[in-house]
Amino acid sequence: MPTSTVARTPKPSGIRLLVVDDHPIFRAGLCEELAGGAEAIEIVGQAENGQQAYDLIAALEPDVVLLDCHMPGIPGLQATQMIKADFPKTKIIVLSATAEIDRVRTVLKAGANGYLLKTATTPELRQAILTVLSGTTVITPSIALFPENPDPSAQVVNSFGLTKREIQILELAARGITNKNIGENLNLSNRTIEVHMHNIFMKLDVSSRTEAVTKAIRDRSIQLP
Repeated sequence: MPTSTVARTPKPSGIRLLVVDDHPIFRAGLCEELAGGAEAIEIVGQAENGQQAYDLIAALEPDVVLLDCHMPGIPGLQATQMIKADFPKTKIIVLSATAEIDRVRTVLKAGANGYLLKTATTPELRQAILTVLSGTTVITPSIALFPENPDPSAQVVNSFGLTKREIQILELAARGITNKNIGENLNLSNRTIEVHMHNIFMKLDVSSRTEAVTKAIRDRSIQLP
């Protein structure tokens, strides 16, 4: 059964953070990287879907919620609307794998206080948390600077919703290249490649690299060399 976890009661002076993502490894990584530091961030809880996040907020009273945009059940957009309707003071930063400007506008219109790509670095996430607490909306710079022309690698280009970057990664995976070497080829961190692979699995509804490559080849999304 899906489970949610609640941490010990944090110090009153800390920033109370709730982390919501359906991918356990990614969620755990965020918690480990963000806890503590000069910002005194306290991870007060974790959830794997929008309903769990909503249920935990009344008990935990987080200052900020890091919310995955794509989750089974209640997704990030609907969760944002629910949370803001009943807990308007709670700040929400939506994390997404795509830089589609229409999606950014929709999420912000729903009440989110920020929109960051999942490839954001730990310092960027920490700064974003402080920024939304100050009352300012935060958006990934590449989206904010080029609202009419987002990063071409993030544009959806096929029926499954794969982006150019995801197709590029799949083509390298089809050659048997490891995540680490894919990252080196594309000048991306290993964590970034893992995020992309997770989103590829979700979009293709598969659970392995082999399944992802096979399905993408059948759809002619990628071509073997």
